Amino acid sequence: MQVSIVSMEKPKLAPVARVSVVLYVRTTHWSYVEAFLREVRRYAECRHWDVAAAFADTHLPDVLDDRPGWREAQELVTVRRAAGIVTRYRSMAVSEYEYPQLEHWLAEQGAFLTCTRQGDLAGAS
Repeated sequence: MQVSIVSMEKPKLAPVARVSVVLYVRTTHWSYVEAFLREVRRYAECRHWDVAAAFADTHLPDVLDDRPGWREAQELVTVRRAAGIVTRYRSMAVSEYEYPQLEHWLAEQGAFLTCTRQGDLAGAS
């Protein structure tokens, strides 16, 4: 008769990495920046996400590439220091016209965009 020995030890699991995100807000006036960033930071922290950095643009160029804060947020995602971007409304980050390009970029990066307020999230991933 053959006897099999079965280990009763629990398998060792690899630690789960925390999600790192960039906070981004855009507003017409600098006086709103602190409150808006506080809101998106709270949203990220409630999900136990690490905040890699926070950026704000207080001028309103329509083109994403013309916004220094947005460019810095994208760079952190591109170099894999962040897995996503958290903002208040999708329209703070991108216009409806530019959204398909942003979706494509996010897919290429394996990243996400999420919003603290769901008012203009139709079609967001």
